Amino acid sequence: MRLFFSVILLLFLSVPVVVFAQDSGTQAAGLVPSPINYPLAYPGILPDNPLYPLKMLRDRIVFFLINDPFKKAEFNLLQADKRLGAGLFLIDRDKNKASLAVDTISKGENYFHDAVAGAIIMQQQGRNVTSLVQDLDKAVNKHIEVVTNLRRTVPTQAGKLQQILERLKTYQQSIKKAKG
Repeated sequence: MRLFFSVILLLFLSVPVVVFAQDSGTQAAGLVPSPINYPLAYPGILPDNPLYPLKMLRDRIVFFLINDPFKKAEFNLLQADKRLGAGLFLIDRDKNKASLAVDTISKGENYFHDAVAGAIIMQQQGRNVTSLVQDLDKAVNKHIEVVTNLRRTVPTQAGKLQQILERLKTYQQSIKKAKG
């Protein structure tokens, strides 16, 4: 039991500080620099690391502890950005891990969906979500740009990336409606 609490304490004490790099993230995958000024968050431990399940457990616990729907939506957006960044780093490091990278990006877009849905629900409840919707708008454009570039970079995963791109375009339409 002490070991369990020690591990949980260690996980919370090792929560990384979010650092936004100057690079847009696309240069990590050898792509053309982006005209969209939206930096992706540094992903930290990548999915091919044996400690990655602990990171995911930590993130679920942190999400569970967030009470404010606005903060939950921001956290979901952060997770989507981190997953996209992780996919970029995986592809940059090893093209043979393209499948894992695309799966990681796809799971990240689930977080993006939750962020958009949360923003829309809060807006319908009369809450001011203007800043969140603006962040989501920038983020969806960045995600679309990165996934579009990845389709050219990793042609073996073009089908899956096209599906992700179609999902992102539906999120883009929802965000445009939310902007008014």
